[in-house]
Amino acid sequence: MPAKWIAITFAVLLGLIAFLVSAPYVKVTLDNWLYASSVFMNVVRYDRVIASRRWHPLEFPPLPTFGGTYGCTYAIVELSPDAERDPPRSEERRHWAYVFRRDTWKPTPGPEVTYTGDSGWIECRIALGQSVFDRVATASTTPGGFWDQRGDTLFLYSPSTGLAARMRQGE
Repeated sequence: MPAKWIAITFAVLLGLIAFLVSAPYVKVTLDNWLYASSVFMNVVRYDRVIASRRWHPLEFPPLPTFGGTYGCTYAIVELSPDAERDPPRSEERRHWAYVFRRDTWKPTPGPEVTYTGDSGWIECRIALGQSVFDRVATASTTPGGFWDQRGDTLFLYSPSTGLAARMRQGE
């Protein structure tokens, strides 16, 4: 077999290995990028995605995490000026992570979203950056919005600040 064919075969095999190794990372990158859109699609009117992360670092297959990683996932959008004033409600048949229940919303001000003391939101502050985190914190304490917290998941809908968010801290 000529050296040229050996080199071509080696290059093809190397490319195949590189593809197989990188495929999960490509999927995670796409999932993270599209997450906020999938959370809020057909639920609220929004103009743009502010921040979106579905997976914690190293949480996705095929890498074993032996109990998961600790961190923050989030879907944060900027509401359209013509967004509803009432909090959203979504289909119960959606995946649990995407469901908004209208009967559990409470008016803001809600829980203080800080990253000091025992609040536990430090991972979200680190992941989001200070300016986006400050917008979420402001939305949680500004009257004219709504909040709901189920376990480690905080839902915010704040037409008065133009923000809707779903943040989850934990495993």
